[in-house]
Amino acid sequence: MDNTSISRQALGRMPYYLGYLKKLEASAIQNVSAPTVAAALGLNEVQVRKDLAAVSHTAGKPRTGFVVAELVRDIEHFLGYDDVNNAVLIGAGALGRALLSYKGFSGYGL
Repeated sequence: MDNTSISRQALGRMPYYLGYLKKLEASAIQNVSAPTVAAALGLNEVQVRKDLAAVSHTAGKPRTGFVVAELVRDIEHFLGYDDVNNAVLIGAGALGRALLSYKGFSGYGL
């Protein structure tokens, strides 16, 4: 999975995929096909397959589709959800300045 090989458009679709897959996961659905994801999100199924293949090491299987939990994990990893060492604070208004000046974060190594 090379992070530079994904288009901006595909990157923009990742949160939508993730949200949909998390709903499936919460409903205890274990497998999903590309056509199902495409229909639910109003996308082309070929594009869905390409997008998911760009961020996931697992391929969908005929008749069973993708394993939802694995796709969720792969997309979260790709988007950096599991990176607990780096963060970005956008905007430095009153709330941003308050967060930056809060001394309690030092107890968490921040």
